[in-house]
Amino acid sequence: MVSYSTLPVLHKGEIPAWEQSPVVIGGDLYRLGFKRAWTATTGSGIAIERYLPEFKTWTRVADLPWNRYLGCAFVDAGRLYVFGVTNVATSPNKIVRQEIDITIWQFTGPEIEIRSSSGGYKFYNTSVCAGPNGYIMAYETNEGVPFSLRFLQSTDLVTWTPIGALCNANFYSACPTVKYAADGYFLVAYLFDFSCNGAGPWITGVGRTNNFSTIENFGGNAKYTCYQQLLAPDGEMDGINASDVDFVEWNGKVYFTYMTGDQRTWAGNNDAWYNGSFVDFYHEFWT
Repeated sequence: MVSYSTLPVLHKGEIPAWEQSPVVIGGDLYRLGFKRAWTATTGSGIAIERYLPEFKTWTRVADLPWNRYLGCAFVDAGRLYVFGVTNVATSPNKIVRQEIDITIWQFTGPEIEIRSSSGGYKFYNTSVCAGPNGYIMAYETNEGVPFSLRFLQSTDLVTWTPIGALCNANFYSACPTVKYAADGYFLVAYLFDFSCNGAGPWITGVGRTNNFSTIENFGGNAKYTCYQQLLAPDGEMDGINASDVDFVEWNGKVYFTYMTGDQRTWAGNNDAWYNGSFVDFYHEFWT
């Protein structure tokens, strides 16, 4: 059987970074893209970019090999951490953490295991933030129908313990992002399937919690109806998917990045800006 190959003098582009996580380091806006092949169940690397506001574009500062999957980034006291999961094709799998030295853009120190799944369940997307009493992680698990959310708490980013209960267990709830908002509440962004049967569109909804046992999902207010959620896909730009949202406040605005596509055959990345602080954004939903 004949087998064709690419001309050896051509150099193809890299594996795409599907999930992206923005952070602020030293006053600059960065974006970490977690690369993986489309059908892979492990990751292949991290692309780190810095935003150039004068040109409204991004410049690559580092590429790191990393075989963890569905990553997120978190900065604390000027130190950059990445969190991800081991192979999602097998159970149990694990949530892990690794630090990146921002002076040389290389991994530093050992990989730390955060938690191992059990009971035949698996871990998927994660998100980490600081709160009044330490750190909170939201993570996606297949305990629900088919996905739902749980939370962990930590005081040192090393030792993590469960807090609360299984949330949004009665409907598709995936790709969480958690941020401390105000008055003891954490904003929780999550993906849901509007069709409830896998046909989409996939919309990023918004809720809040102050106990990690229940999420008060946004049901409308005097300004917005319940059908105006955090992000809905625009067919021309996004297809039928607005998933894997992450965001960070920078220079008085909130920068959002998210994944587009149809959840099956194609995907891309898009971003958005909110002209105000994160607390202002939270108060768009809850006063």
